[in-house]
Amino acid sequence: MTNKEAKAQRLKVFPSWIVCRKAPKHGNLRLTTSNRCATCAQIEADIKRELRAKLGERLKAQADRQAMKRVAQTLADAHREAAEIIKAAEKEAMDKVKMQERAKATRETNKAKRVAQATAQQKPVPTRELQPSADDSCPWD
Repeated sequence: MTNKEAKAQRLKVFPSWIVCRKAPKHGNLRLTTSNRCATCAQIEADIKRELRAKLGERLKAQADRQAMKRVAQTLADAHREAAEIIKAAEKEAMDKVKMQERAKATRETNKAKRVAQATAQQKPVPTRELQPSADDSCPWD
């Protein structure tokens, strides 16, 4: 790039005695005070852009891995909680079945007692009339 081209693009043009560090390759125009010409500035900008892109990709990949770990952990916790809930429900169902069996046994026992009492009442029980005897004492004495 010549001085005229740089001025046409409205770039800063420095005196010709200030040259790029790589003057034999890039010429003697400088855009900044760090002794860089337009070509060097472009190369450095490209390198910075690539490094930022790589760093961004690396950070994104790391964030994705961390997110996947969190998701996996949350999923494992959910499975564990579901297993606990299922286990508690099964235990509750078994307890309910046991209680129903006990209630059924109690009902059958009570039914058998009632049947036994009903049949016992149907049989005549021999009784005799009580007659006061002289040996008996009055309960209020």
